[in-house]
Amino acid sequence: MDNDHDAGMSLSGEFKDVFLCRVQNGCEIIVNPYIDSDPDFVRTVISGELMAALLRQRGYLVLHGSCVTNGDNTIAFVGYSGWGKSTTAAFFLRHGYQLLSEDLLVVDVNKPHPAVLPGPQALKLKPDAVKMIGDDYKRLPKVYHDTNKVLQAKNGSNGEKRTPKPLSKIYLLEGCSRRKNEISHIPSNTAMVELVKHTRTIEWLTAKAFMKSHFNQCVSLLEKVPVSLLKRKLTLKALPETKQLIEEDLERSSLMSYP
Repeated sequence: MDNDHDAGMSLSGEFKDVFLCRVQNGCEIIVNPYIDSDPDFVRTVISGELMAALLRQRGYLVLHGSCVTNGDNTIAFVGYSGWGKSTTAAFFLRHGYQLLSEDLLVVDVNKPHPAVLPGPQALKLKPDAVKMIGDDYKRLPKVYHDTNKVLQAKNGSNGEKRTPKPLSKIYLLEGCSRRKNEISHIPSNTAMVELVKHTRTIEWLTAKAFMKSHFNQCVSLLEKVPVSLLKRKLTLKALPETKQLIEEDLERSSLMSYP
């Protein structure tokens, strides 16, 4: 976004050839789309980058990730677009997990244990992932015109009230394929760098107070939530092994439940 703002509680600028916008005081998003803008793309940016900025103004840590829960474990997959966050989450959903958040991983680090806020119940999936979960790609709406990703809505949690869930563990994804699946420990300084890299709108909120707050949020998260690197074979056939590896890792770490 080309911008002209205070880099803190007042953000304003232009998404080139798409719209003018303002995100103000953690409570207001104003958008003025250009006449030929794709409405679906505008909605995608509002629910993504602009909402991330607003939530960060409200004091939350917002990462680029997907999050699933089964009541005992709440696990997050963090990485850049196209690295398999949604596909991995979709596979877990096929096996009894519920979707807590997609794309925006919003963490409240001020709770006794950092908790993930529930988000919209829809996955953004590529054609092969849609086929894996047994849905019809052609019947699902595209996220926006110039993408092959579609929205696959979930039914929520059987009418149960959706509340923040204590975060059990974060798995950092890679953008490359490995010969085998494995989970690697990473030192805290490396984990810190990765959290910063995968924080949404990190390049917008650069006011000194926000930089300090963001640093403290990441430190607080790392003190209470383990972070590991998930190395994977980037094939759909490897997902059952990936799921088993993660669940065994959680069990070994005695993270199967939180009080």
